[in-house]
Amino acid sequence: MRRVILSIVTASIVTTMIAMAARSSRTSAPEETKPLVDQRYSDGRAQPINQTGQATLQIPNNGDHARKAYGVGYALGECLVAEGCQIFEATIQALGDPTKQEGNAPEKSPILREVQLTVDQNLGGPGNVAGQRVSLQGVGRPALTKTAVGPWNVWENVKLEVGGKLLIALWGSKAPRPTWQGEPERVAMVSSDVESFPTIRDVVARHNEVEARPEELMDISQHSDLSNHYLLGYLMAYVNKKQVIRNVDTAAKIFSSLLTNEVVPDFVRNDIPARLLVDSYRLSDKARNTATKSLVAAAANDNARLSETAIDVLIQLSNEKRVNMQPFLTPELRQKLLVNYQALLARRGGSPGAHRSFETQIGIDAPN
Repeated sequence: MRRVILSIVTASIVTTMIAMAARSSRTSAPEETKPLVDQRYSDGRAQPINQTGQATLQIPNNGDHARKAYGVGYALGECLVAEGCQIFEATIQALGDPTKQEGNAPEKSPILREVQLTVDQNLGGPGNVAGQRVSLQGVGRPALTKTAVGPWNVWENVKLEVGGKLLIALWGSKAPRPTWQGEPERVAMVSSDVESFPTIRDVVARHNEVEARPEELMDISQHSDLSNHYLLGYLMAYVNKKQVIRNVDTAAKIFSSLLTNEVVPDFVRNDIPARLLVDSYRLSDKARNTATKSLVAAAANDNARLSETAIDVLIQLSNEKRVNMQPFLTPELRQKLLVNYQALLARRGGSPGAHRSFETQIGIDAPN
């Protein structure tokens, strides 16, 4: 029974990590329930929409700001690694009246609003769109919706007013991208926070450097200030969407570096062990050792959720005989790991002997 419970828990962790990638195949229509939120864009609370169809802004605390900045960076990174992403700054020239989507009950319909813009500065993409007029459809969250994600996500926290400035990324016409009710989405990222524009421009510039010199990606993970959550979001998107395909060993090294970096927020680090589990069978011995070392350190961490996630992954890898923790278990780490493992068993009502392959590696004798 304990093994069944563990399998369920581990599968849940992996599902959480893969959920972002699954967004690209989204086709479901909204159903009636309380509003939910895409975790990449906020802290889990529904962003209220006022009667004008404009997201109402709230002054965020530091945790809110970190998540929102990370979400913008991640969305930007998804667009940049896809084909044909067009990025520009623009001024709002006119706003249409809020309308409801035809064919849906009013409370289940997204709030639609035409946004007419003039492009002030082209930042990247297949063409120079500076000076052009662009018309986009702003989308507000339905009053009642079942799905956690939708085309409104990128518009949450965006202030819409005539004369206001926006920084926008549009999906390329051939890019794999999210769909809504069978139609591909057009807008990948939008921000009205003008104070963040210089930082976002810098992220676009770093992306150009990475494309020219792929080794720059590792440099970002190890030597850049990752308290810049826009850059961190971009980095995670690039590794998740492109690097794991191009070079899985480098991807694992970057994930491992982030996992042990205390500057990286817990809401990012907590999902990395499952990502390493998904890719572990494809790693070289050297990359696997790097990943194991970071997982052991995470399993011994004071953050209970991070520790539990890492322990679950190490248990599964131990059961499959795909991990050797011994070279990385210093006396101090072993002691912390033992304490964390015992706490995990206590929370789940387990006892020593439940996971013998793992327990043997960390020095727990078999029960009599």
